[in-house]
Amino acid sequence: MGELEVVDMGVEGVWATKVSGRNIPYIIIVFIFSVIVFSSLLVAEPSYTVTQCSLSINDDRHVRVDLSANILRRSLAIRLYLIGVPDGNYPIVVINEKNNQLIHVLENSSLIIYTFESSNVSVTYYTSSLIESSNGVLHIDVFLPYQCEIVLPQEHVVAGLNTEPIDLKVEDKKIALLMPEGHIVIKYFYNPEKFESKEYFTTHVSSEEKQRIHPIRYIFSNFILMVIVFIAIAILVTITLVFIIVFARRKRKHIYAPIVKI
Repeated sequence: MGELEVVDMGVEGVWATKVSGRNIPYIIIVFIFSVIVFSSLLVAEPSYTVTQCSLSINDDRHVRVDLSANILRRSLAIRLYLIGVPDGNYPIVVINEKNNQLIHVLENSSLIIYTFESSNVSVTYYTSSLIESSNGVLHIDVFLPYQCEIVLPQEHVVAGLNTEPIDLKVEDKKIALLMPEGHIVIKYFYNPEKFESKEYFTTHVSSEEKQRIHPIRYIFSNFILMVIVFIAIAILVTITLVFIIVFARRKRKHIYAPIVKI
C-alpha cells in the first residue's frame, strides 16, 4: 500500500500562505487606494485664495504678519501656510468676516483653521525668525508662498535685494515693497540722513549692489511642487509593491505541499 507522508509547513509556512495566497491582493488594493486618495488631496485645488499678505518689520526685528484669505468652497477647515515661525510670546489672532474668533491649530509651518461656514478669514501673528544682521546691515531672507508686501521700519533704506519688486511706495518714511512669491532677500539699514523716497531707491539700488548679493531667482510654482511630490509618491509606491511581491515569492519557497508515496 501507499504511504502518506506529510511535511509540516510550520508557523512560518502558514503565515506565508496567508500573506502571499489570499491576503496580498487585498493588501495591494487597499494600499493603492490609499495612495490615490492621498495624491488627490495633494494635487487638489486649494479651497481658498490669499487676498492679502503683509510683513511689517518693527525696529526690534519682530515682524508682524497679516494674512487674509477668501474661502472659495465652504468647508469645515482649511490649511493656511504661514511665513516664519510664530513667536510664542504673542497670540495668533484668527477671525472671520464677522470678527468672530475661529478655532485653529498650529501644525509645523501651517495653520489649520476651522472655518465653520465663514467666507473670509484673517490671521495676524508676530515672528522673530525672519530678520538677521551682518556687519550692521539687516536683512530679511524668506520664502514667500504668496505675493506679499514687505514694509521696512521707519527711516530705513534698502541696501540691496535679489528680486525686482512688483511695486514700491513710501508712506510715513517707510518703504513698502510688493514682492512676488518665491525666495526673497532684502538688505536694509537705518539711515535717516540719506532717506528719501522712491527716487532714492531707484538710484541707490544699482546693478553693482545687486551683483554683490548674487541674486538667484527661485521660480517654483505650487503646481511644480505638487508634481514633484506626486512623482516621489509614485516611485515610493512602486518600490514598496516590488518589495512586497519579491518578499511573498521568497516566502513561497519555504512552503511544501504534502508528498504521497505509492
